[in-house]
Amino acid sequence: MIKEHKALTVSVVALVALAGFGLINRYRRKGFLG
Repeated sequence: MIKEHKALTVSVVALVALAGFGLINRYRRKGFLG
Protein backbone atom coordinates (compact mmCIF):
# COMPACT_ATOMS: atom_id res chain seq x y z
CA MET A 1 0.00 0.00 0.00
CA ILE A 2 2.81 2.39 0.87
CA LYS A 3 4.59 1.46 -2.36
CA GLU A 4 1.47 2.20 -4.39
CA HIS A 5 1.01 5.55 -2.64
CA LYS A 6 4.67 6.41 -3.27
CA ALA A 7 4.36 5.51 -6.96
CA LEU A 8 1.22 7.64 -7.25
CA THR A 9 2.96 10.59 -5.60
CA VAL A 10 5.96 10.24 -7.90
CA SER A 11 3.75 10.13 -11.00
CA VAL A 12 1.81 13.21 -9.86
CA VAL A 13 5.04 15.10 -9.17
CA ALA A 14 6.34 14.11 -12.61
CA LEU A 15 3.16 15.37 -14.30
CA VAL A 16 3.33 18.67 -12.42
CA ALA A 17 7.02 19.06 -13.30
CA LEU A 18 6.34 18.39 -17.00
CA ALA A 19 3.46 20.89 -17.00
CA GLY A 20 5.67 23.49 -15.29
CA PHE A 21 8.49 22.99 -17.79
CA GLY A 22 6.00 23.30 -20.66
CA LEU A 23 4.68 26.61 -19.33
CA ILE A 24 8.22 27.95 -18.76
CA ASN A 25 9.25 26.98 -22.31
CA ARG A 26 6.11 28.61 -23.75
CA TYR A 27 6.70 31.88 -21.89
CA ARG A 28 10.41 31.87 -22.72
CA ARG A 29 9.52 31.43 -26.41
CA LYS A 30 7.26 34.51 -26.21
CA GLY A 31 10.11 36.45 -24.60
CA PHE A 32 8.60 37.01 -21.13
CA LEU A 33 11.52 35.24 -19.42
CA GLY A 34 15.18 35.49 -20.42
